[in-house]
Amino acid sequence: MEAKAKLYITIMKQQRQNRGLLMNPS
Repeated sequence: MEAKAKLYITIMKQQRQNRGLLMNPS
């Protein structure tokens, strides 16, 4: 259960980073 939770959190963080890159390309 914990492994899935960590994996889910990691995916969410990656999605946030991807959105940030799309919004503010540097």
